[in-house]
Amino acid sequence: GQGPPQTTVAGSPALVSDDQIFSDIDDAELKIFSSAFETFDPVEGLVGFDHMLLRAYICEHTCITEDSLDIILFQQEEGEGAQPALSLPAFSGIMRSFAIHDREMAQGWATISDGSDSVASPDARTGLVMMASDESVEVSEQQMDRMLNGVMAAAGPVVGREEWCTYAVHVARCLRAMRLR
Repeated sequence: GQGPPQTTVAGSPALVSDDQIFSDIDDAELKIFSSAFETFDPVEGLVGFDHMLLRAYICEHTCITEDSLDIILFQQEEGEGAQPALSLPAFSGIMRSFAIHDREMAQGWATISDGSDSVASPDARTGLVMMASDESVEVSEQQMDRMLNGVMAAAGPVVGREEWCTYAVHVARCLRAMRLR
C-alpha cells in the first residue's frame, strides 16, 4: 500500500515518498537534487563554484569538508571561460559519490566482522541498522525493514566487506533522501 502522502517536517508535500526512495534511489535523489540545484539560480544550466549556497549544501549533505571541496569541484568542472561551474549531473554525481565517509564504513565493518573477510547476512543487516541509527533522521522499524529488505534483496547467507560497503552507501543515500525530501 501507498499509505498517506508523505510530508516534510514543515508540513509541505514531500518531493519523494518512502516507496520511491526504497525502490529507485537514483530517481528519488535526482528529484531532490534537481529541486536543490534550482535554488542555486543556475545560468544556462550551470552554477559557479563560488556560489555559497551550493558550497554549503554540498558540505552539509555529504562527507565532503570545506577544505576538500574545491579539489572535488574542480574534478567535475564543466564551466567554460573564467568561471568554473557545475551542472546538475555533476552536482548529483558528487552528492551520490560522497554520501558516506570511507572511515564510517570501515568502522561499521570492523564492528561486525571481528577481523573476518565476511559475516553472516543477519550480522551484516545488524551492522547497517547500527550505522543507520547514527544518522540524523528518524526511521521507524517498519521503514528500516522495508529499506533493508530492498538494499539486501540480493544478499546470500554470507556478506563480504565490499558487498557490505555497497549496502552501507545505499542505506546512507536512502537516509539522506528521507531527511532532504
